[in-house]
Amino acid sequence: MLVDAGHDRTSLVLDTTRAGGVTLHWGAPVSDASVDATAAALEMVANVGGLDSVAPIGLVPEHGSGFPGRPGLSGRRRDGSAWAPRFTETTTKTSDTGVRIESRDAAAALELTTEIERLPGDSLRIVLVLTNTGDDDYWLDDLAVTLALPAHAAELLTFHGRWCREFHPVRRALTAGAYSVENRRGRTSHENPPILWAGTSGFGEQRG
Repeated sequence: MLVDAGHDRTSLVLDTTRAGGVTLHWGAPVSDASVDATAAALEMVANVGGLDSVAPIGLVPEHGSGFPGRPGLSGRRRDGSAWAPRFTETTTKTSDTGVRIESRDAAAALELTTEIERLPGDSLRIVLVLTNTGDDDYWLDDLAVTLALPAHAAELLTFHGRWCREFHPVRRALTAGAYSVENRRGRTSHENPPILWAGTSGFGEQRG
């Protein structure tokens, strides 16, 4: 199923059949009549020397589907199994404010629920819920949402500081590799908030 979970000014076109929802397009609005055509036009072709099919950039990218980057779900059972699940859609429910995708991997005995809610200002709230349907424990290390950045994103903005100088902006170029923003103090603070912004070079409140 193809779903447009966007707004009047943006569209988020999803293929709900895989990986808890696969992002096909996130940007300029598309009409309901052109959703299928947009998905077909954006289908990636296999490269020489690569896998037979291009692994999708799902909201929860799957190592088991051949995604070469950081997987959205990391975990395993006591015996080391179920470390690379592949989810298949079971049900999808749409509403005026969003979509709910329920997926399952029967072999790994895991169920994944993805809820996408439209919010004012063309923003989205995405919530993931992983359920263990097996008889033994599942050790979850990481469960994270993945969204592709647009081509014009060239700069990352984070915040740091100390007492009386909290939320000091720190900018850096967006290059290859990974950048992690986290807070391990057990509480949200103004000196090291786990917030990351991406945009054009020099973006701010009035431009970019």
